[in-house]
Amino acid sequence: MSTAILLHGAWHGGWSWDLVAAALREPPGWATVAPDLPAGDGGAGLAAYAQVAVEALDASDGEQSPNGGARGDGIVVVGHSLGALVAPVVAERLLAAGRRVTALVLVCPLCPEPGVSARDQARAEPGIYTAAYRTAALVRHADGSTSMPADVASDLIYDDCPAGPAAAALARMRPQHWKVFFEPSPLVAWPRVETRIVAAEGDRLLGRPGVEAAARRLGIDLTWLPGGHAPMLTRPEDVAINIRGG
Repeated sequence: MSTAILLHGAWHGGWSWDLVAAALREPPGWATVAPDLPAGDGGAGLAAYAQVAVEALDASDGEQSPNGGARGDGIVVVGHSLGALVAPVVAERLLAAGRRVTALVLVCPLCPEPGVSARDQARAEPGIYTAAYRTAALVRHADGSTSMPADVASDLIYDDCPAGPAAAALARMRPQHWKVFFEPSPLVAWPRVETRIVAAEGDRLLGRPGVEAAARRLGIDLTWLPGGHAPMLTRPEDVAINIRGG
């Protein structure tokens, strides 16, 4: 049984992967782990996020398969949006521990450059974000976190979601701290594992130029899906197919 560890983006939680996880569990059946990353902890950087993910994977070992689940078979590390900053750090840790990581799949990603912060990348490549996101009115809290108002999230993230799933997602969004954005990536080099990027043609938050630049940097092709920034909610079967590598 292969295992997918699913890492969510800013303002979200492991719940955002529920539909993809259900699709992956269909025969031939993958195990899935979708932790809540420490978005509410102002002191949590990329190392802390990666630690939460690895610990969640370790806790799942042996629970979802009689022959050892995640330890017995390959692991695919998946990151959506801000979660893509964390995914290669998790993959590198797993590889260093002797785990069999078979792929990195980055969905509508902020794709990190080793040793560079996401903030510095965005300054060097303004096309990483759309103009709509760069001018969006986020709610800034005294503790340094931000929230995305429902009308902004509806426009930038859930613009192509049916009303029911969009309302459910909006109700579960939470404040996001940003140490993971400001600190340099701890990667020295990109993990030695197959990497796939799945982007959205109508993404209103992350710009096409930034995703294309990441693909060129990694020397890989892009897979484009119709729709917006949350294909986990609108096209979960397509996302699952790309995670499986089919």
